[in-house]
Amino acid sequence: MDLRKDFDHFDFIEVDLIPFMMQFINGEDMNLQELRENIAVAVGALGEITDHMKKFGLKQYADHDLDSVSGEVVTNIGAIDNLLSEGLPREAIVPLCKFFVDAWPRYMISARDILLRGIAPKDVLEKDRQDLDIRLLEGSIQYLFSREKGLLEGKAGYKNLSKVQLRRGGLNVEELEEKLKWRKIQVDTATVGNFISNELRNDFRDRIEADNVTLSMDVEGDEFVIRIVDDGKGMNREHLERDHLLNVEARNQKKHTFFIFDEGASGEVGDVKEMKSSGLGLANVPERFSSMGARLSTYSKRKESGVVSCFPKVEEGKEHPLASFVPDGHGTIFELRLPIVTV
Repeated sequence: MDLRKDFDHFDFIEVDLIPFMMQFINGEDMNLQELRENIAVAVGALGEITDHMKKFGLKQYADHDLDSVSGEVVTNIGAIDNLLSEGLPREAIVPLCKFFVDAWPRYMISARDILLRGIAPKDVLEKDRQDLDIRLLEGSIQYLFSREKGLLEGKAGYKNLSKVQLRRGGLNVEELEEKLKWRKIQVDTATVGNFISNELRNDFRDRIEADNVTLSMDVEGDEFVIRIVDDGKGMNREHLERDHLLNVEARNQKKHTFFIFDEGASGEVGDVKEMKSSGLGLANVPERFSSMGARLSTYSKRKESGVVSCFPKVEEGKEHPLASFVPDGHGTIFELRLPIVTV
């Protein structure tokens, strides 16, 4: 079975279901029977996607990437189907429809990226790439900044999330679209969007000790630039240096490394269970972006020691180009540069 067939399910929901659902939400006259039929198809489609993730060994990624959004999509669509079948009034169903529509960009982006991992764990093949969709990306970010953050607050590992201030920098969607007129970004939206979601959710966690997190998107020359900056405690060198001694020793002993881009990477030496990293969200991310001509760079400065670490390494003694973005002398920045082409 080809996992690519599940991409057709995403297209169906995007094209044939959500427009009908928006008409229903807005109180417009519509064919309710066709809406019910499309919802029934969507229930089956989402069930197939979930089953395929399990069958192809992707469940751990699904549990990690979709844990706080699958209920808004998979559970809600089933509930909507049942309520419509029972003939309940529109006002009783509209709230669930709104949750579904708002959560869909976030769910679709992560689910598609998980399937892409199943097709090629360390690459995004050219035939599987969709040009960057700014609107879809923004929809996913908006859900994460608002609804998802609220769902995570107070849970294990997120006890202090309510104190974290989220900020946006750079250009807004309209400004980005204007700058990208007659140009496009030939990288997959799902891979970019899921990276943003996973990195932001990392910054939400108590172990990062961040008070402020800023996401910015901008156009610089022929590159689309995404930056995620936090003022947390920063990382140690073993987290960003693939060949650090601790990582070499771990590989020799067939254990998980501390290098954040290795699958299964641990958090820090001595971390208690609830503070450990899953080692899934950022696994193989540099290689996957590189396969699309994009470049990921990371710079971090440790709070208590002032130790600087970066990926990839820069020449010894040379000022890192991202150093000025780290606030208050400690924290971390992830910068993703995506190539823009003229059409």
